Formats: sequence, structure tokens, C-alpha cells
Amino acid sequence: MDVLELSTVIIIINTICCFSNIFNRKSRAVLLRFYVILYAVLFSMRSFEFPDTSEYYNIFLNAWSEKIRMNAEPLNIIIMRICYLGGFRTLLFLYTFMNECVLLKASSMIYRLYCKGTQIWIKKEEMQLLVLCSYFSYFGFLYNAVILREGAAISMVFLGAAYAMDQKTLKSVFCVFAGMLFHLSAFAGILILFVIRFHVSHKRTFKIWYFAVIMLWACNAGTILFESFRSLFLYLARYIPFLSRYTYYVYYVSTTRSDGMYSKKDILFLLIAAYLVMHSTRNLYYKKLMTVFMTGIMCMVLLNSLYLAYRFYDYFLIFIVPLLVFHTDYTKIKIASGRNTIALGVNMLLSVAVIRYILSVIV
Repeated sequence: MDVLELSTVIIIINTICCFSNIFNRKSRAVLLRFYVILYAVLFSMRSFEFPDTSEYYNIFLNAWSEKIRMNAEPLNIIIMRICYLGGFRTLLFLYTFMNECVLLKASSMIYRLYCKGTQIWIKKEEMQLLVLCSYFSYFGFLYNAVILREGAAISMVFLGAAYAMDQKTLKSVFCVFAGMLFHLSAFAGILILFVIRFHVSHKRTFKIWYFAVIMLWACNAGTILFESFRSLFLYLARYIPFLSRYTYYVYYVSTTRSDGMYSKKDILFLLIAAYLVMHSTRNLYYKKLMTVFMTGIMCMVLLNSLYLAYRFYDYFLIFIVPLLVFHTDYTKIKIASGRNTIALGVNMLLSVAVIRYILSVIV
């Protein structure tokens, strides 16, 4: 199944999920289980033209070699060896299925906490379908079809954040540590566990924060920041021998993107953030999620000149998934066929964004 076929199916499924309120509670529960399996099967059937798929296949074939054992993260090696007899498609299926289960577990916990402080009309099964839809619109597509290891790490950090919101510190730390055993970028979860313990009390503060982010974006602060850092580091490396050994990495990591501040993804998420800021609720847990998301928006603007920076700030931006679901509840649009229109519009935009990205890499 090539990228165009898979993306078309994903868009159709997302559309049905967004309008899932036409089903009763029992039907939605069955539909949810069906979609969990369907998404996992679809992603396991993808062709080798997807970015990194061939590389993962080569790693899988050599899962028992000493070189892979020394360079790959421990949990990835364990999963590859478990799936070795079942074949490469089994591995792809397991990664997606595992991410879905972890995501739905975390979302159910957040839903339960959210309901404590707010009367909510959206049902749990509908919430889970919307979560699944929003996740696969962008993050699920990218991190299950392309970047498998970090996809598992992001899911574990997301679960850790849910435990942190529920005041279960030990479990939250364990989840972040497990994420680092999938991909070292999960160290971002440490910052998330710190940020999620706080929240912005007033809606006006979110607006001021967003205004500051826009000013930084308009001034192209990301490029200025890293050009200054690179110049300073290279200057110091001339006089401090210890730093000279890292000169290569500074050049590599600081490779700037050609689009920079004009990245379509950045602009899209800035627009979504503006909408969420203008329509934020008073619910404590919504504010916690929004605080993490806005931290991600800030990181996105400051790091948008780097090619691989999204592997850091996507850990924060994924919190748009529960925010979008709870915003759907907040709008309280009573028309059965229209109350999820906002969620549908955002999800379709995110789907188009990730599909364009994957196609650009392939071509």
C-alpha cells in the first residue's frame, strides 16, 4: 500500500470518527475496537517507499547482531526479537497497536480527571474515537508510518504526563524512563513532568503568552538564537581544546531549514494555538494541558531553524489531541451532525500537512 492509498484511507477513517456521534454508545465501543485493529493493520501493510521503512527492515533482519545490540535502544531490540518469527509486518503492527493502547489508556485517565471539575456531555467512547482520529491526523501518521522508535517514546511520555496529572509521581517517572528506552529524545518528558504540575490561572495570561510567541516568531528569533549560539561556540572552541571535539556536532545539529519561520507546520500550529487560546476553558486539567501545549509552541518558534528540532517539541505539541477533544465538548454545539465540525476541520488540515511532508521526502 503506497502513501497515497494509505493517506486516502486515513482521511476517510478520520472523517467517520469525527462524526461518530451518529452511533449509540454500544456501537461506538465496537467501532473503537475495530478502528484500533484497522489502523494497526493499515500501517503494517505500508510499502517500503515510506521514509525509514527500509532502514527499519534492515535493522529487523539483524536484530540478533552485536552491532544492533550496541547501537539500538533496549526496548526496541526486545520487541524486534519477540516479533522476529512473525516477520517484519508483525513488528509494524505491534508498534502501532501498542501506541494506540497507551494513548487510549492515557486519554481515559485525563478524561476521568477532566470530568471531576466540569460537567461534560461528550461520552467516553466518543472521546476515545475523537482522540484516535486527532492522533492519526498528524502524530499517529508520522510516528507510526515513519519514525517508529520515537513514536513509542512519545506515547510513553504522554502516559507519564497523565499519571503526573493524577498525582502518581512514581508511575509518571517510570513511563518517561521507559520512553527513553525506546528513544533518548524522551528526555523531553522530564521537562513535561515539571511543566504539567503548574498551570496558567487566567485566560489573559495565555493571550499575553501567545502574543509573546508571535513576536518571537515575527522576529525570526529561532534563527537568530542558533546563529548566535553557533558563532559563540565556534569562537570558544578556538581557545578551549575540550570544545573542539564537538565542533562537528554543532555544524550538524545546527543545520538550518530553508523554510524556517515560514514552515507550513509552524504556521498551522500557531493558528490552532490562537483558536485554543481564545476559547480556553476554566477547567484545571484543561489549563494544565494547555500550559504544556503552549510550552511546545514556544519551543517550536525558538527551534524552528533546526531540521530535527521537531523530534523534541512534538512531545509537547501532541497535547493538542486531548485539547481538541475537550474543546469539542466546550463548544456545546447541539447539532448532531455539526458539533464535531471544528475537530474535523483541524484534523483534515493536519492530515494534509503530514501527507505533504511524507510525499516531499519520497519525491
